Amino acid sequence: MTERRTPPDAGTVRRPALGQLAMGARLAVTGGRDSVLRTVLTALGVGLGVAVLLFASAIPAMKHHRDDRIHALVDTMHGRDDMPRSAATLLLLDASTEYRDAEIRGRYVRPEGPEAPLPPGLGRFPEPGRMFVSPALRDLLGSPEGALLRERLPAPITGEVGEAGLTGPRDLTFWIGSDTLTVRGGADPSEAGTGGGPARDGATRLDSFGDRYPPRDLEPLLLLLSVVGIVVLLTPVALFVAAATRFGGEARDRRLAALRLAGADRAMTARIAAGESLAGAVLGLALGWLFLLLGRQLGEHVAVNGVSVFARDVEPQPLLAAVVMAAVPVLAVGVALVAMRPVAVEPLGLVRAARPVRRRMWWRLAVPAAGAALLAAVATGATRSTGRLAVEAGSLTALVGLGSYTDPPALSALVAGLVLLLIGLAVLLPAVLDLVTARLAGGPPSWQLAVRRLQLSGGSAARSTAAVVVAVAGAIALQSLFSGVAADEAARFDRSAAELGLSGGASPTARLSFFREGGRSAEYAGRLRGAAGTTAVIGYDDLFLTAGASGERARVMVGDCAALSTVAVLASCADGSVFLRGAEGDDAAPRPGTTLAPMYADPPVAGWRLPDGLPAAAARDTPFVRGPGALLLATPGAVPPQVLAAADGVVELAVDPAVPDARDLVRNAVAGVLPGARPAFADRWADRPDRAFRSVARVLTAAVTITLLIVAASMLVGLQEQLRERRRVLASLSAFGTRRRTLGRSVLWQSAVPLLLGLVPAAAVGAGLGGVLLRLAGLPVHIAWTGVLAMAGTAAAAVLGVTVLTLPVLFRMARPDGLRFE
Repeated sequence: MTERRTPPDAGTVRRPALGQLAMGARLAVTGGRDSVLRTVLTALGVGLGVAVLLFASAIPAMKHHRDDRIHALVDTMHGRDDMPRSAATLLLLDASTEYRDAEIRGRYVRPEGPEAPLPPGLGRFPEPGRMFVSPALRDLLGSPEGALLRERLPAPITGEVGEAGLTGPRDLTFWIGSDTLTVRGGADPSEAGTGGGPARDGATRLDSFGDRYPPRDLEPLLLLLSVVGIVVLLTPVALFVAAATRFGGEARDRRLAALRLAGADRAMTARIAAGESLAGAVLGLALGWLFLLLGRQLGEHVAVNGVSVFARDVEPQPLLAAVVMAAVPVLAVGVALVAMRPVAVEPLGLVRAARPVRRRMWWRLAVPAAGAALLAAVATGATRSTGRLAVEAGSLTALVGLGSYTDPPALSALVAGLVLLLIGLAVLLPAVLDLVTARLAGGPPSWQLAVRRLQLSGGSAARSTAAVVVAVAGAIALQSLFSGVAADEAARFDRSAAELGLSGGASPTARLSFFREGGRSAEYAGRLRGAAGTTAVIGYDDLFLTAGASGERARVMVGDCAALSTVAVLASCADGSVFLRGAEGDDAAPRPGTTLAPMYADPPVAGWRLPDGLPAAAARDTPFVRGPGALLLATPGAVPPQVLAAADGVVELAVDPAVPDARDLVRNAVAGVLPGARPAFADRWADRPDRAFRSVARVLTAAVTITLLIVAASMLVGLQEQLRERRRVLASLSAFGTRRRTLGRSVLWQSAVPLLLGLVPAAAVGAGLGGVLLRLAGLPVHIAWTGVLAMAGTAAAAVLGVTVLTLPVLFRMARPDGLRFE
């Protein structure tokens, strides 16, 4: 009787589904050097993507910690001038400044008793005339780049501001001790000190630091920008993670043929392949955490738009991190199972259908179409909610019932539409690549090699390029939104400048204002006259007067004849003279004999009766004292003392644009005369209202750039893996006499063709998406084609640069000894 034997491997492959996944994972790490290397490359790609996702999950924690630090540092905003002096109070003067567009937070401090609260981050109060600085500011002051700032902050450094006194590790902060600070309006002689610090009043008295403010809703425009930015950043990362799990797919498919000889069927081989992808994904999760830990340590040395983050504040949100940890393995298994469906693995080798697998177009077109429909519904709903467009009943908006995009249903639809549109772009790329390459023929040998490779395995090339294409489309949409807001800002600034009489060619001016200190403006101007970086300096008193019941108003510039002659042509001038500049055709010009009183005097004071005759004065072409309507020019002797007491002092400095670092030279001069004073530059006032938007825009631009770099670095890993799979083919071509430059050009063509085919729809989708976002923001549609071309060019340069970096690997793989096979 013949004994029936069971094939030894049958029990190995015929096991439950989980056992087959485990077998695949074991093969990934024990299947030889090539298999291990493939798994490591997959883990590197997945790890980079996971690190970005984990960092994104830490954004809520970073914002929470930063808000807590900002609340703990609140000081002058809740101080009071009428607070009585005690042993538990201190005086504080805001001395914040700027240096080459970098914000520097500064304070002068004077404790008034032994129980005065210590500022956050300080172990003790700085001595009068001494300074405590943050580590970043110490580094700046000690470097050649900070030489000009050192002139503004000459106090000796005797201490350091700790972490509790900073919002981030790269904060520029200083504290200077003083014993001459007084509250606004002067001080009792007994409070005077002997030196150290500013010799003028203006300080605030307080008895504690820190305050809490109720959370505010995010402005609609910032909400829109944040939502779009998150989707644009994370979608290409998720796509690349999915592509990274397919590294080594072709070699893996060939290796699975051997398992068919052991009795495995197609479903089993697919699960074993999924197990191999799972091993790389799980290792990638570990590397992702490692990259995050390394990145947050290195991130302490980087500031984006002045914002930096402490490493301990980068805490991934547990729920979001758990979603990432669970989603990546599931994604790896799912992608592998889907990718194995069209693959036929036979016992004697890998056999694919003679004809390329025809990709179904209906669902590939349905995905972006659904996204576009959702975005159109949200855009129409937002337009309807603002009343700019009547929407007929039965429209898509009426059907889905969407209103403003800030509403939760509309916001959810916006996110879903963005994701579907961007993913639709990625799923369309392989089909477009197949359609185009199927019709390409002829050309030089390098072109033919590239085209044939794309015809046989265009999916690998499309997967490598899809993340870049999606990132470019999202970046173009963001750039369109940025440019639209910038264009709107520029238009508003031009209108305001025209109303104020500012000309485009006027020299920029710096302005210092002193509340109720009109009598000292001439003194301050004299001390600042001739300062480096300036061409002219004037000082005057500024008054806003009203006629009361009639509502007639006037602005008055009070100064000596020399100051008045800088803004108007005066025939003759003496103390007691009054002139009217710009009265022709101005119905709002004050009439002679009218009695005017200060608008903001508290308590009210007696008015000033204008002289019966107001000689007209022609305006000079000057950057000083411009404004709408007529301007009264008066010398001090003409204005009653009670009216003059309500004036604000003003010093204006004309900045010389030809002098390097002119603005910082002006700031240095002002700090030497008036410590704590901060000049405001007229050509930059328009930046203030939209500083939050500009900050978010710069952070997102930097984040998009970093995302592109990470995707490009991951592409480098993927391309090198593809070359390793083809090493015997490359060695065969080299052995038959194919030149190395022909092989190099073929690799360049293999990267360039999918990229070019993807950038065209990416530019169209990005521009269209940008138009939708501008419509949601209520702005005119303005597509910055220069930015579109720049972003597309950046992506092309990144991909081609990555390809060039793979050429050394290509040439090494193309050696004839690569034909050796064991």
